[in-house]
Amino acid sequence: MNFKYRPEIDGLRALAVISVILFHAGIPLFKGGFVGVDIFFVISGYLITSIILKDIDKNNFKILKFYERRARRILPALIIIVIFSSIFSLILFNSEDLIFFFKSTISSLTFWSNLQFHNEADYFAKTSEFKPLLHTWSLSIEEQFYIIFPLLVILILSLNKKLLLITTILIFFLSLMFAQWSGNLSRNFPFFDADLNFLSKSEYSTFFMPFGRIWEIALGSICALILRKNILKKNQFSNLISLTGFILIIISIFYLSENFPFPSFYTLIPALGTALIILFTFESDVISKLLRIKILVFLGLISYSLYLFHFPIFTFFKHSNIEINYLILSFLILTTFILSFLNWKFIEKPFRSKKINLNKFIYFISASYLIIFLTSLYALNFKIPNKLYVEDLSTNLQKSLVSKIQNKECLDTIRVQEDFNQKGLCYLGDKNQKKTNLIIFGDSHTLPFYQLLNDYFKRSNKKALLTGYSGCPPLIGVYSIRSDQMNKNCKELNNKIFEFAKNNNIKNILLISRWTYYTGEELPNGEFNAINKSLNYNTNVKTSKINFKKAVEETFKKYGSININVFVIEQAPFHYFTPSQAYLRSYDIDKNYFKNRLNSYSIKYDEFQNNQNFSRSILSSNASKYENINFLGISDIFCLNIVKVCKIGDHDKSFYRDKNHLNQYGADLLKERILENIDK
Repeated sequence: MNFKYRPEIDGLRALAVISVILFHAGIPLFKGGFVGVDIFFVISGYLITSIILKDIDKNNFKILKFYERRARRILPALIIIVIFSSIFSLILFNSEDLIFFFKSTISSLTFWSNLQFHNEADYFAKTSEFKPLLHTWSLSIEEQFYIIFPLLVILILSLNKKLLLITTILIFFLSLMFAQWSGNLSRNFPFFDADLNFLSKSEYSTFFMPFGRIWEIALGSICALILRKNILKKNQFSNLISLTGFILIIISIFYLSENFPFPSFYTLIPALGTALIILFTFESDVISKLLRIKILVFLGLISYSLYLFHFPIFTFFKHSNIEINYLILSFLILTTFILSFLNWKFIEKPFRSKKINLNKFIYFISASYLIIFLTSLYALNFKIPNKLYVEDLSTNLQKSLVSKIQNKECLDTIRVQEDFNQKGLCYLGDKNQKKTNLIIFGDSHTLPFYQLLNDYFKRSNKKALLTGYSGCPPLIGVYSIRSDQMNKNCKELNNKIFEFAKNNNIKNILLISRWTYYTGEELPNGEFNAINKSLNYNTNVKTSKINFKKAVEETFKKYGSININVFVIEQAPFHYFTPSQAYLRSYDIDKNYFKNRLNSYSIKYDEFQNNQNFSRSILSSNASKYENINFLGISDIFCLNIVKVCKIGDHDKSFYRDKNHLNQYGADLLKERILENIDK
């Protein structure tokens, strides 16, 4: 194989990086621009495998030389962007944001940032826009692959050269199948759920995770292995095939969006398009001529620096709360290109061309890592001067922001394989009373109401019961799909609560839950816990919504058939930022400025309506069918105001413990609404 330089590959890189930049710039036309990373994965697999094969064919492959080449390619520019981001973060970020940032400096430079960001937020979440090094997740995946892949190549070639292509194809298919169907996997024989879904993803195959991404890099490797055999020649169909590949990429950029599951079979569209161009584009073809345009080739050459610089630049402007119009956006993009060119010319090129010898390179890397790590560790363990911390805020604000979960013992205490033992339950009010007047039942969203209802029932000389499981909706007939079913069987608990209410002639029951948690309405800015009619792990947002609707209908039908007043509490608006993030970013001695900033970090009313529309409409419409079931709306208490936001708090206190759980202050806002209905 002739491993000569192919300018069209740089043109393809340019197309990839431009699409990513314009996607992060928020231009609606490029809603699928994030697929540029998938294009990069395939190109990277092709180029790195080509380099390895070229050296092997010359009997010149050395693993340490390979790693040195990768280090020269990746590390100097990455170090520069980490330093650049650190400087601006120290200037602009508050104390809490700095903690998350300096964790990412360490994880980015040690190539596990994808795993860190996986545990923090979804790639498409609004909070992710404020993480300057978020985009390093893709570098981490590449390097995780390239630490192992050369060793695998050496091992396979030492056994049988013919096995290399077969093994790479096997890796491709296994990883792709995992991306599509990992949620169908079972822990028990035959290791697949009986009821298979066409798409079912596990947490191990989500956006940031490597296991469902390796196939993209492997696809590029397969391209290199095929081209090595020199079996593909220019023919009458090559123009058409490469054009098809280009069309697939264009479709991906302008048609796909964050609403499509990634990675999955959908990811094949840009990945296969890239592979077709790599395999079937010859020098005189239309696509080759297009991708060899000088400006595209040049942008491809500096694409790594463009990729590194664009996201932090956008992040810092968004963090400054400056409204980005097209004029400012043009300035940001121009700044990105200028800084990227300078980084390419004075950092990338000298290190890659070995003008800087190995000893100097090692000194530079070691010194840079040491300085960045020491700075990061200091920031993570000590107070940074002139930065606002929670303990610097007013006493009331501190108290509301550091409020912890209270009365946790009321949830998750009933083991469903045991009898429903009343002695182990959590009673409120006058516990000496024989009759239980009210049941408060639901998930962890019930806990903020403990103190409010406990005080009320003490004054009324009545007794109430608070119970439930965290992550378990108070809905009959569904399992909450989670790993702790032995201890927390949601379906069994709901049946027991219903029978308890029925047999003990309970007068009232409050159903409180984070309803959107089970319908996927919070995604991509929140979390999702699937529910299913049967106990298996192969459900997704679509099927969970169907199950939610059926469960609401069944629950209300059963409770509607007995003499009990049911009060279904609307979920409090969930937010994109934690209370501490919102307050530390907003706090100012000027109260009006403080309020305006705080409102900007609270969820907009229109977004709240859209986010919770499905679950709210299902609950309210079904409740209206029964005289004894009441849907209590509470959003007007948080949201109906001049500024049209659902407030996370006021200047004196937060209403929330985290993004979705109310604290005691938030629960007290609902006191009148809840108690007046119970009294009736």
